Amino acid sequence: MQTLEQLRAELKRLQTEAIAAHSRAAGGDKSAAARRSELMTAVQFVQVQIAEAEVAEKATQADQQVDRVKSGAAASNAITDRVRSVLSGRIDLAATAHKLAIELGEALNELAALHLQAGSEVRRSMVVDHALGLDTDDAGCIRAILSTLFSVAKVDTADAMRSLETLNFGIIYSPEDVRDTVANQNSLLLTIRENADARWADVLAEIEAQQEAA
Repeated sequence: MQTLEQLRAELKRLQTEAIAAHSRAAGGDKSAAARRSELMTAVQFVQVQIAEAEVAEKATQADQQVDRVKSGAAASNAITDRVRSVLSGRIDLAATAHKLAIELGEALNELAALHLQAGSEVRRSMVVDHALGLDTDDAGCIRAILSTLFSVAKVDTADAMRSLETLNFGIIYSPEDVRDTVANQNSLLLTIRENADARWADVLAEIEAQQEAA
């Protein structure tokens, strides 16, 4: 079976020969006239073959396009499934982190209270002016906790402080539940992935609708 390119080449050859036969027939060549008639029949036959081949090629291209989009959609869905699997483990971790944050806050509060109590005793027998100006490093525990936290969590301290200054860590002036924050992060990431999946689905639906309408 000839390809579409071969059929088009054959058509061009037959048409060229038919034009030459027509010229000879116009000069009175009877055999050329007969040959021209044969060539015109052959041209028509090849034209039908070309039309059929073009329809088949378009159908094949459409099927290939559908296959490509289906493959893309499947790959996108697979990524989303992997993302969903990774994110699922963050819920339990968030609950643990929130519990530890509460316990840490309670410990820091107790440390601060004991520090305040000790500071009051230190100042008790001092001259008022000296006592008021005494630096007892009240924020020392907070500084130590943050330095340990950033170090263990492998957070760049400079980046963390810049983020805190610009509130990229969220509004920290009111209590924020770690579980809610993680849930919001998970929702954002999944929404991004699901939107990508939806775009693939829309493209596939559009192509299939065009095929049905054709």
